[in-house]
Amino acid sequence: MLSQEALADRLVGPHPELLVRAVERRLDPRPQAGRPGSRAGEDQHVLGPVLLGKGDHAGGERRALAAAGAAADEEGAVPVRCDAPLGVGRRLRVGVGHRSNRSRAGPYSPRLMADEGRIDGDAWLDACRRMVDGQRAIFAEVGGIEARTEYEGVGEGGDHTLVIDRRCEDVAFAELERMHAEGHEFVAVSEERGQVEFGDSPTARVVIDPIDGSLNARRTIPPHALSVAVASGESMADTEFGFVHDFGADEEFSAVRGQGARLGGTLLEAADPPEKLEVVGVESASPDRIGQVADSLEGEVYRLRVVGAIAIALVYTAAGRFDAMLTNRPCRSVDAAGGQLILRESGGRVAFGELDLADAALDLDARYVVAGARDERGLEKVVAASLTGSD
Repeated sequence: MLSQEALADRLVGPHPELLVRAVERRLDPRPQAGRPGSRAGEDQHVLGPVLLGKGDHAGGERRALAAAGAAADEEGAVPVRCDAPLGVGRRLRVGVGHRSNRSRAGPYSPRLMADEGRIDGDAWLDACRRMVDGQRAIFAEVGGIEARTEYEGVGEGGDHTLVIDRRCEDVAFAELERMHAEGHEFVAVSEERGQVEFGDSPTARVVIDPIDGSLNARRTIPPHALSVAVASGESMADTEFGFVHDFGADEEFSAVRGQGARLGGTLLEAADPPEKLEVVGVESASPDRIGQVADSLEGEVYRLRVVGAIAIALVYTAAGRFDAMLTNRPCRSVDAAGGQLILRESGGRVAFGELDLADAALDLDARYVVAGARDERGLEKVVAASLTGSD
């Protein structure tokens, strides 16, 4: 057990005792009494009303904890503003990672998604795995470059649609139909079909990219991924479940908000990066933009790597393989929604250009550069580079 005196001595800031009390409440097995006016059972939930989208819960204590340097111990992902200048006349809005009490074993717990609904992490994980199985069969069947370079029309996202894209999306939507039949209601957001409602009044969003890294998949370059996110609202800040399967390495990354990120069944808690960033992933690396990014990172980074899939670059940062990542041109929500939660749940940081996390919309119209890193220092460097490259 932690002693109050020992813990308080190690904290920085004017209110270290607040974090001690927060830790003691979380370690105390006795049920917590509800506050006056709360709904029955709301405060008794282990993660509290943050799951119901009420970010003002204990607002005074939360602000004091942030001042004390304890933001990494908050229960929910909340956007914060870092007022350190980036060297390009802009300010950085950061999606904060988590350092909650997380089990290294056991299944995901169901999560409240809205007042009248729940996100069942186990159910969504099973659905995503069935999508992977279906897509794996398609890739085995359509194995060559020529066979994979077959187009049919233009998707809702504005790109020409590959036949394998459409077939992989069909697999994903078959699983969404199954989830709906089991009682889940949501709006699906997909690059090819656009927005599709499942239910009469859905509040949740399921954001899908059946093939993140389509060029890689078409050219039979191994790294490409299925990316899925389930959110309780309309922004990146509302993401509750994230899933990325890298078909090249056959690796599964997943996260449930407040419960950490996993590679397979192993909890991801990568070490902090070195003082000089060693490996940084760069995505959307078109030749006309990559020079500006490289110039911006000169002297700050040892090597750049281009995987060819934004979702994979995000989860590689979560796993500590990359110290940071960035896109050097705007991307869509479907590219980043699943991976950004996995990175934040691993303890990392994410930024969507100059937007607050709550303003980064989960729709097909939104466009933003994405940057992620293991810590805030690294994030400042790659955000500056991403904004330079996107000008």
